[in-house]
Amino acid sequence: MVIAIIATLIGLLLPAVQGARESARRTGCLMNMRQLGLASHGYLTLKKRIPPGWTAPAGSATLPARHNLITYLLPFLEQAAIADRVDWNRHWNVGRNSTALAAEIPIVRCPSAPGGRQFISDYAACNQITVNAYNSLLTARLIKPRANRDGMLQNTPRKPGEISDGLSKTFMLFECAGRPLEYKDGRATGKNTVTGSRWADMESYYAVHDQRAGRMQNLHNNNETYSFHIQGATYLFGDAAARFIDDGIDPEVYVSLFTASAGDSAAMP
Repeated sequence: MVIAIIATLIGLLLPAVQGARESARRTGCLMNMRQLGLASHGYLTLKKRIPPGWTAPAGSATLPARHNLITYLLPFLEQAAIADRVDWNRHWNVGRNSTALAAEIPIVRCPSAPGGRQFISDYAACNQITVNAYNSLLTARLIKPRANRDGMLQNTPRKPGEISDGLSKTFMLFECAGRPLEYKDGRATGKNTVTGSRWADMESYYAVHDQRAGRMQNLHNNNETYSFHIQGATYLFGDAAARFIDDGIDPEVYVSLFTASAGDSAAMP
């Protein structure tokens, strides 16, 4: 009888304990995002520009080498020792950069995401909603037409005034957690092939390709918005505020918060 009572109590307490742990991890994720937001504003204060989500030369010697947002933020994340070793004239994985940028930076890891992965970031820039995803939402009458589909962070630094929908009403950073391991609908597929997992990788950024009946996140992490939190994901806004967005967010509101200068500002969900 006593054993049965103890087993019942454990059964009642275990979900509460697990819920408390996840709540703490989600808070940790929000704090990570907040710190990345403050670092981005440190860059903005110094450079008078919003940092690039990535840089990628397009056949011109005057364009910068391939680097990712996090590398630009290193001096503002108390990572000056790594930043001082970066060769900005070479790609992120070439020459001395291949060893200088092979470092663990805990602040870019979501506490809820799986461990055992090296040099990764669970946070990334998302530059646009692809035309196919946009048209599928339009066809289903889940969103209204708008002027463009671009997000805040692009491959060059931008002036704050270019974010005409408002920094406080526009996503800046997204969760794409678990890479390079592949996950779909909360389950690992057993594959280890998702690109862009390393925090220094120029290909860390991605675009919104998929939606499912208006659901814009947590479908899979193959370069889509994905988290290991319960029923939602963490986002950083352009004003350095970090917020948890529920999976049930209306797609019209989501797209309005995604676009940077489409004239479609939305109230916070």
